[in-house]
Amino acid sequence: KYMSNALLATKVIFANEMYDLCSALGIKYEEVKDMVAVDPRIGPSHLSVTTIRGFGGKCFPKDMVALIGFAKDKKVDASLLKTVWEKNLRIRKIRDWEEISGAVNKKSKKKSH
Repeated sequence: KYMSNALLATKVIFANEMYDLCSALGIKYEEVKDMVAVDPRIGPSHLSVTTIRGFGGKCFPKDMVALIGFAKDKKVDASLLKTVWEKNLRIRKIRDWEEISGAVNKKSKKKSH
């Protein structure tokens, strides 16, 4: 479950970065997204970018923080996961997970780094 959610969370952040790149180039992200989504290896899930940027909710933040902490405990370099999480913290203005019971709270979020 951790691997699946971390991969999907990474896909969300990747989509957000591609949205920003398309915007900077004057390209319609929706058209690029639709072309990429037809590739069966990628598919359309988690590619939509809304005004609420990044990922939130209960599971993605909780599982990212847990996986980063687990890797740290095992002395495994999780720099990609850390970068994804840090990017999410920068672009996600609504941190709903801080208010959801059983999700990531401010205290546990800081411990993971």
